[in-house]
Amino acid sequence: MNMVYCHAMREELIPAEIKYNPCRPTKLGGAKLRRTKSNYKATAVTPGQVFTILSLMPILERTMILLVAGHSPSRVGMLRIAMARH
Repeated sequence: MNMVYCHAMREELIPAEIKYNPCRPTKLGGAKLRRTKSNYKATAVTPGQVFTILSLMPILERTMILLVAGHSPSRVGMLRIAMARH
C-alpha cells in the first residue's frame, strides 16, 4: 500500500502534503480509533457476486481493492471493509 501511495505522490496524482496522508500519526491529524458498538453484520458473497461488484466499480477503486485483497496479510478482512463501503 505504501508503494502505491508513494508512486501516486511522485506522479502528482495525489497531493504530497502530510495532511493528505491517510497513515499520518494521530498527532498530525491521523485517524483516531474509537471503540464503538455497531449493528454491522458481515454478508457472505459468492465469487460471482464479487465479480459483479468489482465490475461496477470505477477502474481506480477496483485496482486498489484487488491490490489490497491480493497482498494484505488480512486479505479477507480488507476485502470485506472495501465491499462494505459500496
